[in-house]
Amino acid sequence: MQYDFDNLAARDKTACVKWNKTFLKMFCGNENAIPYWVADMEYKAAPEISKAAKKVVDFETYGYTSYSDIKEIFIKFAKQRHNLDIKKSEISLGQGVLNAIATTLYLVCEKNDGVIIPFPSYKPFIDIVNNVGLKVIPWKLKRTKDSFEFDFSTFEELCKKAKVFILCSPHNPSGKVYSKETLEKICDIANKHDVFVISDEIHGDLVFKDQKFYSFIDIAKGKNTKTMVAMAPSKTFNIAGELFSVSIFNDSELKNRFDKFRVALHYNNSSYFSTTLAREAYDKGLPWLLETIEVLERNARFIEKYMEENIPYIKPLKAQASFICFWDCNALLPFIEKDAQENKELYDVKKAVQSGIVSMFFGHRAGICLNDGGWFGDEEYKGYVRFNYATSLESIKEALEKVNKAVNKLVNKYKN
Repeated sequence: MQYDFDNLAARDKTACVKWNKTFLKMFCGNENAIPYWVADMEYKAAPEISKAAKKVVDFETYGYTSYSDIKEIFIKFAKQRHNLDIKKSEISLGQGVLNAIATTLYLVCEKNDGVIIPFPSYKPFIDIVNNVGLKVIPWKLKRTKDSFEFDFSTFEELCKKAKVFILCSPHNPSGKVYSKETLEKICDIANKHDVFVISDEIHGDLVFKDQKFYSFIDIAKGKNTKTMVAMAPSKTFNIAGELFSVSIFNDSELKNRFDKFRVALHYNNSSYFSTTLAREAYDKGLPWLLETIEVLERNARFIEKYMEENIPYIKPLKAQASFICFWDCNALLPFIEKDAQENKELYDVKKAVQSGIVSMFFGHRAGICLNDGGWFGDEEYKGYVRFNYATSLESIKEALEKVNKAVNKLVNKYKN
């Protein structure tokens, strides 16, 4: 390989959220746990991106800056990566995907309107809907052998009382990639009930080689479905700390309102540094990205094989994109509940406010920090955790060995 995915940066000595002891304790109860939680990669960014960052620093002047070509560069990248045809007039640049989603909801909805969110869901979607003064309408996904799938009869009923549907494509936390037929079905039902669709495609560039990614903007154009699609270089190129996003509209009137609203609040421009990194990533980062995807898919398949052979109590859902996978630990949950009953102080979720007993089990008993399943919606997902595998294979092996040892000890203690 041209790029190095084994020589990782020592992020524990920095201001990195992922390794911050306060956050580790908050999410798993153990401030000394090894982090496999928040969705950024342990890999160093592409050398081309780092070179651009150094050039900015060395210039020693950081004033107002504007790149006139960044939309064209993104359009070229989208064509190369996804064969996607986008016009400059459809694009709005901004300061992050969540920012774009919140703004769009504010413009499209009136107070107390309903917003459909598939559960399990990335928690900030839920928070945004609540904070904007809207009502979350959960759409519980159906569990299949390897992942989740949509129940469209339920979706049609929910659309009757909703104004907006928020799609996460590929899905977070499972890493599922949606078929063209699935997205077309969403369009048909949304059109029928006049539901606006927001599609968060922040993980879309990281789809594995054997999968085909369809951007909702492409599907929606053919169906005349009103939509806003949000993309970003953050997950794609591991520059999540640099807030930059691309919003794509197929409704020119809404896009104009969106742009004017951002200008009014003075958050229509990203910083010099973040814009420089985003521009360089989209312009020169594709070779690095393609190698990264190979490494990520290797890691995902390794985890699945290891679990199948060594830890039958945990069933990882089959990831098809990105670097996150959802572990179904429901077979292990009764044993964890017994452990929690006997060790109430260790499993005190009041001391780890973003966790549940499953993530606290992994934090205390295995020494690794994962996102608790309950964080992705409600108690129905308390038997799941999300694992971030964007790290070295050696680190993954170490984590799985810790999990194997902890699970064996737990089961042997409580199985009778």
